[in-house]
Order: sequence, then C-alpha cells, then structure tokens
Amino acid sequence: RGVDLGGPPDAPVLAAADATVVFAGTVVTRQVVSLSHANGLRTAYEPVKPLVTRGQRVARGTPIGTLRPGHGGCPTPCLHWGAHRTLTSHLRHYLDPLDLLRTTRVRLLPLDQSQPRANTQPDFRTHGFTHPRLPVARTVEGRVAAGGRGKPENPAGREARTAGRRRRRKAKAAERQGSRKARQSTGKATEDSAQPEQ
Repeated sequence: RGVDLGGPPDAPVLAAADATVVFAGTVVTRQVVSLSHANGLRTAYEPVKPLVTRGQRVARGTPIGTLRPGHGGCPTPCLHWGAHRTLTSHLRHYLDPLDLLRTTRVRLLPLDQSQPRANTQPDFRTHGFTHPRLPVARTVEGRVAAGGRGKPENPAGREARTAGRRRRRKAKAAERQGSRKARQSTGKATEDSAQPEQ
C-alpha cells in the first residue's frame, strides 16, 4: 500500500508536511519513520535511516532520514511511501501519497459565478484526503481499494455477489435438508428392524 520511489542510497528523505514523529526505528528488519499530520493523517517512509526521534516536531521539507537499500519491492534502492487516515482502532483508509504533491485544487462552480483564481499553495489538509465540496457535482461513495484511492462500487458487481451468496445459502440449506431426511430415514429403518416379526 503506497508507492515506491527510486533514489540513490543515502539520499535525504523529507517530511511531506508539518508533523510529529510517532515512530523512528526498526520494524523487524526495516528502518521506518512514521509521521502524524493534521486530521488523523499518517505517512510512513521506509527503508529510511532516521535523523529524527519520536515526539519531535518537523516542518514540511525537513529531512527525516536518509534512504537505505533493501526494500523488497525494488531491485535498486527506493523509498516506499505510504499514507493513511485512521478511521477507528481497527480501520484505516489507505491513500495515494502522490496526492500530497499536488499544488492546485479543482472546484466546480455554477455557471453564473466567475472563475476562481488557482490556488498554488499546497494544503496538506485537503489534497488527496478530504477533497473540497463540489457544489454542482454529486459525490459517490464506494469501497476503498487496498492500494489507495476510494473507488465507487460497481452496482452490477454488487448484484452478482449478492446472487452468489443467495445461491450458496440455498445450496447449504438443501444440503442440510438432505442430511436431515437421510438421518430420519436411517432412524426409521432402524426402528423397523428393531420391531419383532409377528
């Protein structure tokens, strides 16, 4: 979950936005730095030799570590960069961290309003995470893909899954009914054989 960005060994790794360091150390065999940003957002960087410590405040662009070789997904040194928003203690919404690099926002306005000026200032709180409200567009909520961005669920796919579940339930019910009838007929045969002949 995240992106792999190639780079030379010992290249500086910078904080994507103002944050507090929540972890800087080794996880199993990987060196990791994890940052907590505004609105429950977190970014993680690995493999990175930390230049920061837990609890330290960092500003956007601050070097937080240096790139180390050894990420399993790359034949050459690369940074694995991930981002997520914590929704509950057991649920995370994984995001595309490249959205953090966007410097403009798109807004749809009614035709009778003048065109807004482009916002060229990065705003970490909104880019890629809490998209601005679109006054003339209808939002569609869907399941979140494991790799990052939320995608609307296909209604046809949902109907097919529901139909499949119904078929499986019916098959199990028929199987249980068949087993019950078989047990009843076996029990009846046993009763019949146990009665003395007259």
